[in-house]
Amino acid sequence: MARTTQPSSSDYDYKVVMEDLMTIDGKKSGIKCTRRLDTGKVLSPVTKDYGICQNAELFDTVRECLATMGKDALGDYKEEIHVVRGGARVYGRYTFKDQQIKLPQVGDVMGLRLDIHNSFDRSCRIKTQGGLERLVCLNGMTGTEQDFGFTKKHSTKLNLDFVKDAIMKAVDAFKLFKNPNNMYTVMAEKDITQEEGLNILHNFVKKNVISEVHREGIAQVWNNPTREADHARNIYNLLNASTEFLTHHVSANRFELAHVKTSKVTSRLLKITQDPKAFTQFVEEPKEAILTVTA
Repeated sequence: MARTTQPSSSDYDYKVVMEDLMTIDGKKSGIKCTRRLDTGKVLSPVTKDYGICQNAELFDTVRECLATMGKDALGDYKEEIHVVRGGARVYGRYTFKDQQIKLPQVGDVMGLRLDIHNSFDRSCRIKTQGGLERLVCLNGMTGTEQDFGFTKKHSTKLNLDFVKDAIMKAVDAFKLFKNPNNMYTVMAEKDITQEEGLNILHNFVKKNVISEVHREGIAQVWNNPTREADHARNIYNLLNASTEFLTHHVSANRFELAHVKTSKVTSRLLKITQDPKAFTQFVEEPKEAILTVTA
């Protein structure tokens, strides 16, 4: 059965209000909800203390912060905004290719990337999360939440002054990848065999980290790397295979899914690298048949 791809758009400048959710006979239900004014679509039930942050306000604040910091601080940037789930969730992505670091021992040159999340369905707080872009192939990578993340709760007292501090914290965290003990260099130092890499992907399906469809796509990249540096068999290059497939074959039509899966794969591969028990568990050949799981 074909998958239904949730449509996304870049039209973020719509207004969302909080209203009483009415019963079918026109009476107040006692529950509040968020609703788009342009389409009339109800986005989610919420509590009375929920605070709405309009997309335009959030992204205008981000741009103002970047302008205040000036080009000397971060250089030019590219902005992408993805609206998903009928406007219930919004992802802003800012890529700064002038901000570059070279990963120790690995040798890859990385550019800075920032993701700004907003939602109207209680799925997440307003969130600034940093990431990296592997400039040789434009693969998108993410840091761990504790390395980059910064969140702000939706409330009636929401204050957007945190944005500049969040951006600076993400930039500072990005610079730490120059250190030899960064997570990607540590991954590169963890050797695996070709077959162990495939076993990890099979076990990721069993653990619902990725779908069978994604496993097949990642395995194709892992089996046939296109760059000389990616021929080495280690956890970092398995991550590269994963991000290459998710960035170039999933993200264009299913941005949110690619973003979530990239974060999950990165987190799990880091755990496999650092935890000998997890490593042993995931490199073992699966003893059970793999069931096909839709994305």
